[in-house]
Amino acid sequence: DEESDYDLLKATSNAAARLNNLDSKFGLLKTSKYVLDLCPGTGGWMRLAVLKIQQGGLVVGVGLHPIRPVPDAIFTQEDITTPKCRDTIRKHMTENDFTGLDVVMRGDGLSSDTLATPWDQASQLTESIKLATEFLSPKGAFVTKMFDGAQDYNPMLYCHEKLFDGVVVTKPTCTFPETYIVAKIYKAPEKINPRLLATRNLFSIKEDIKPEVKYSSGRASTKYVP
Repeated sequence: DEESDYDLLKATSNAAARLNNLDSKFGLLKTSKYVLDLCPGTGGWMRLAVLKIQQGGLVVGVGLHPIRPVPDAIFTQEDITTPKCRDTIRKHMTENDFTGLDVVMRGDGLSSDTLATPWDQASQLTESIKLATEFLSPKGAFVTKMFDGAQDYNPMLYCHEKLFDGVVVTKPTCTFPETYIVAKIYKAPEKINPRLLATRNLFSIKEDIKPEVKYSSGRASTKYVP
């Protein structure tokens, strides 16, 4: 109905504004052709990505919950933690003749109905970056929303800095108090220690790392302190 359409438009616009702010600061989409959106929620990030990526590119969305169709993009309803999801992503890549992704992003939606505990939140973040390492091209980027109060900055920063050359913690200026990690220049290592991508191990091996995060007018600078 008209009211639900308005609510969807508002939610989509808010989501797109967050990604647009991140893209303006970090240049995520304008130099990219192939983008994967994990758990796209309202579809706002997918819609903006379609408008911003290079001509001839493709935006693929994968998530547990259905979304309204996004023109010129592909969405598949899958659980991002399953082998079937990975097979589906590979199928889209093969059919559209590309071998790696420029950007993997996770911010607009959730992969489950509830993430009640910090552990649940941390596990989803770990699963998302694990999938990103499987499909990102060398020097690709990964963007993920953190959860305020989840207490997962230390291990997630450790994980990201092992896999990417540039890692920033930031808060978009246009939105609610949400925090994002923007990781650029994927190192594409030949081998990744499985412990790095296992939530239980990751959280047990680097609990003493203390990143200093300072915010000013929506910008963030992160100093990594071992």
